[in-house]
Amino acid sequence: LHGLPFGPDGRLFTNPENTWNKIMGHEYVLKIIADKDENIRNWVGQNRPGWTLRDTALSSAASSQFAPSEYVHTRLGVPLPNTTPEYFGVPKWKGTPTENARMVRAAARFCGASQVQFGVINEKTRNLIFSRYAVTGAPIIYEKTDKAYATPEKLVLPDKQLYAISVAIQMDKEGFRQGQTDIRNAANVSRYRLWSQVMGCIQAFLDGIGYQGIGYPVPFYGIMPASADAILFGHAEMSRNDNVCISPEFGTVCGYFSILTDLPLEPSSPIDAGIYRFCHTCRKCSETCPEQCISHNAEPSWEIPHPITMPDKEPVYAVPGKKVFHTDVTLCMKQFQTVGIGCSVCMGTCV
Repeated sequence: LHGLPFGPDGRLFTNPENTWNKIMGHEYVLKIIADKDENIRNWVGQNRPGWTLRDTALSSAASSQFAPSEYVHTRLGVPLPNTTPEYFGVPKWKGTPTENARMVRAAARFCGASQVQFGVINEKTRNLIFSRYAVTGAPIIYEKTDKAYATPEKLVLPDKQLYAISVAIQMDKEGFRQGQTDIRNAANVSRYRLWSQVMGCIQAFLDGIGYQGIGYPVPFYGIMPASADAILFGHAEMSRNDNVCISPEFGTVCGYFSILTDLPLEPSSPIDAGIYRFCHTCRKCSETCPEQCISHNAEPSWEIPHPITMPDKEPVYAVPGKKVFHTDVTLCMKQFQTVGIGCSVCMGTCV
């Protein structure tokens, strides 16, 4: 079983040409491996300390991302063999939402997450889930199914109670202070590399205790806006630049990602550390913005302004219903593309 990273048949160790096989004898080696697998099943069934279902799930998660390219480009779930409750012949993990939240936070931090918060997908937060997939335009729909799945035509979520795992990945602050350079770009894109591994590990852990983790079909785009759940579920607060949120621990230089799961989780609460109120009078980001696309207004507004350079165009770049300082993202994207590797001067200069 724990030879899975080396092939489901443990072939790294059962290869007759392996020196261990040559010395000990091939049949003897096969018997040792078979006995080992049977022992592990028994230990898990006995809930032996160090070999509980959660322990083996964590071990599988830790070894699941040796080849992350196999995980991050097609997936809503775990594609490779994994240690599951069915394998051991034991029921899936059952805990209270509070216990589950503590467990998942500890496992995710172990797997590389900087911080973890949780939310409930209810009637309101369900509205955050995108209606279409950003890359292909395929609809994201709900069906009466137990597991999420994807086809070229659609991405399907199970129509049942789901919960959000909101994950923070800290980025390099000094890298973001290097202006419009490839150093800054390296600091920015590294979060996706790190997330690809962290996501797969969290999904493998959830799979190992009997639940699903619905992740990112590709590294850059998930199925809900991660900054929104970062604010709602307690990672960060809104900033003057409404494309960015600010964490008390990591400031602006932090990436946020989300996984949906059917494991019941106690939700986190939004925070109020005074950050957004400070943004009302700071204006450092708006003053240093090369395109001057960040609002200088004294107060946030419900009204979305028309694009600065094309005032006759409708402001379709933002979703209504938010009282924020609206950033003209058409100008922001112009700067992003002109430089070639993005801008993020606002994030690097934020106090």
